[in-house]
Amino acid sequence: MANTVDWSLEEQGLLSIRSRGHFNRTLPPMEQDQQLYWESGNYVVAASMLTALAVLVSYRRKHKAKRYFEELNA
Repeated sequence: MANTVDWSLEEQGLLSIRSRGHFNRTLPPMEQDQQLYWESGNYVVAASMLTALAVLVSYRRKHKAKRYFEELNA
């Protein structure tokens, strides 16, 4: 949105500042094996987090059902 406003007002100074910033934050190139390592690591971490979340939700659900059952039988 800001680039559109700058372009419509023809603010060349602001446009040149914004356009330079896009190329300063690029990642350095990686070798194929290094890229595969990081990609695999990301998948393992994501799968581990999802598994941990599923275990936590299951534990809480069972604990909550047990508590309700104990209150009904009291």
